[in-house]
Amino acid sequence: MLVSFINMKLRDQYTSLDDLCYDLDLDREALTERLAAAGYTFDETHCRFYGIHSTPPRCRGTCYAIPPRDKKNFSFGVTFRTR
Repeated sequence: MLVSFINMKLRDQYTSLDDLCYDLDLDREALTERLAAAGYTFDETHCRFYGIHSTPPRCRGTCYAIPPRDKKNFSFGVTFRTR
């Protein structure tokens, strides 16, 4: 639950872990150590915590769906793009 909450906040409201920790009055080192003990590491590039079996996203920032323009080229119906 903690990882999901932190990653959601990082995705939706904060641009860095430092901003999140400052705003929520958290100790960054204690947070990263606690999540490391559970098998999670913080990825600065993607600004989120990953578990052992997690794979990084293909985009940085908020991904949003773009509807296909042409039904012939419809593959999965979602293209990910960074804002």
